[in-house]
Amino acid sequence: MKYLPDVGRHLKLHKVDALLFCVEWFMSIFSRTLPWSCVLRVWDIFFFEGVKVLFRVALGVLKLILGSKKQRLKYEGFYTINQRFRNLTVKETHEDILFPL
Repeated sequence: MKYLPDVGRHLKLHKVDALLFCVEWFMSIFSRTLPWSCVLRVWDIFFFEGVKVLFRVALGVLKLILGSKKQRLKYEGFYTINQRFRNLTVKETHEDILFPL
């Protein structure tokens, strides 16, 4: 990955293809993944800026979940990584965390 090389290496090491979770994120415009208040914010920016915001939000989620070395050590293996991205908590995906001022 160009923007998150450590995360990209971690996913590649465990043979996790981002398509496994990103397709759902993009097809639903995050409505099935993020809390409703955050979804509304994503949609607002999406309608104003276009499709590029979907990639920015996806990168933000990837960074939140696997951004630090400690987080990457916690989630090793195909199954644990895939489940982690499919079961995001409301606390970690709150709009104030994903969209800081």
